Amino acid sequence: MNPLIMHIGSGMSFFTGLGLIIISAILSFFDRKLSLKIISGLGFLLGAIGVITASIPQFGLPYLILPVIAVLLLLMFMKADWARQASFFIKGLLIFLCTCSVLLEAPHLLLPNIQMGNYDKLYVIGDSISAGIQFDGEKCWSEVFKEKYGVKVANLAVAGTTLSTVLPTVDGIKDEKALVLLEIGGNDIFDNDCPSRKFRADLEVLLKKVCRPGRTVIMFELPLYPFSEGIISAQRELSRQYGVYLVPRYIFSGFITGDKRTVDGLHLSNYGHEKMAEGVWGIVKKVLLANKL
Repeated sequence: MNPLIMHIGSGMSFFTGLGLIIISAILSFFDRKLSLKIISGLGFLLGAIGVITASIPQFGLPYLILPVIAVLLLLMFMKADWARQASFFIKGLLIFLCTCSVLLEAPHLLLPNIQMGNYDKLYVIGDSISAGIQFDGEKCWSEVFKEKYGVKVANLAVAGTTLSTVLPTVDGIKDEKALVLLEIGGNDIFDNDCPSRKFRADLEVLLKKVCRPGRTVIMFELPLYPFSEGIISAQRELSRQYGVYLVPRYIFSGFITGDKRTVDGLHLSNYGHEKMAEGVWGIVKKVLLANKL
């Protein structure tokens, strides 16, 4: 997958954009030259694009930044004294809003602190990222994981499945006490007939079925296309409600970023499967460490 596209899909463009806005605002404090105003203006615009395309659910705060930038750009190119004084205040407000956005979103970059457990197997509920696409010589990440780390894996992933169609595979989890990894929902977000409210409803049905006493459930946040913050909002809210450990989407995005990691821009190559196996191990090792084949 193209690194620039995945920078947006991973949500990291949010921080890049906020950084550009803050730097541009600080630079514009020190010089009134037209050239620097133009550079600062471009920084504001590029930063705004990064912020609003990252699909970050913050109660509309990212969109509040846009009109503030628009007013600031207008004031910056006015010569009146009142405009310069007002722009000074607007710059301070803009830096404050950006700082608030960083502080609100930064905790979602942290890996979940999964409680210690004693599981002897990893169950995987997923789509073609985990099931593979059956190219010649393909070795799915779950196979690599099993061979490399000596842990039992029950890969119940099915290519092409969605949140609603995956439900029957959940019956394959035979143990009441189980460690379950959910890598699911990617096909839903590419479906034009699946708005965020349907995504939320289907995800809740799945979590109700998977989440039972004695189980530890981990779910990957999904890389998103612009203006789809309703999807990530649903994942975060339902994860809190059902006690699911949510892995930040930049982690999953990293598995499919770069030509070497995929065979078609999306599905994992064998190298990508190896990297995903390593990434999953880093997430779950402390609850599986004592359980070898």
